[in-house]
Amino acid sequence: MNIPIPTLIAMVTQVVVILFGFVTVRTLQQTEMRILLLSIFVSFFLGSTMIVLAVQGINNLWVIHLSTLLQYSLLTWLFSFWHTARTRKLLLLSIPIFFSIWLIVFLGFESISAFSSYTRPLQALLLISFSCYTLFIINKDETKPIFSTPAFWAASGTLIYFTGTMILFALSNILLKESAEMLRMLWAPIQSTSVIVSHVCFAGAFICARKQYSSAVNLVTVDGA
Repeated sequence: MNIPIPTLIAMVTQVVVILFGFVTVRTLQQTEMRILLLSIFVSFFLGSTMIVLAVQGINNLWVIHLSTLLQYSLLTWLFSFWHTARTRKLLLLSIPIFFSIWLIVFLGFESISAFSSYTRPLQALLLISFSCYTLFIINKDETKPIFSTPAFWAASGTLIYFTGTMILFALSNILLKESAEMLRMLWAPIQSTSVIVSHVCFAGAFICARKQYSSAVNLVTVDGA
């Protein structure tokens, strides 16, 4: 099996963002940026695992089920940092609730050797909603430009990725039954493009976080002088 060029480009993009994020996180020591970096790394690791298994001719669809749970948990945890205490509690509470739904559906309705037709689209729908609400909250804050906040870029990246792939997630099993070749033709460009664009946004989140840190350090230095 040959790895599609769009997939390779997406993987390189992820590696670059992971390296940049690692350097940024070491400097900033910000919990939310660490969670974002962890989410990107987990996504890259699981995606690479799927490719390795596919090349060896081994079923890799079980990885998608695991990825669904981990991505939801990490990204929801990330968004909770940018909301009020009440909303934060609701977001964090949704993680064990989603886990319960994921476990019930995984054990009772979905096959480990098939795409996730229920929890993956649900995950995408919820994260799209969280992203939109986060952008709405950020836009209401008139004290700083929206494009200068890490939350804007992280939410935008999440929104772009899951909006671009949600329908593909929902229809994957149907497409697989109709034509595996058609699914591969659709999967590589849609998935890869969504990954590339979303990770450019995630890089923007790290850049904004670095700028905020530098501004804070300069302000402390000036005050100290």
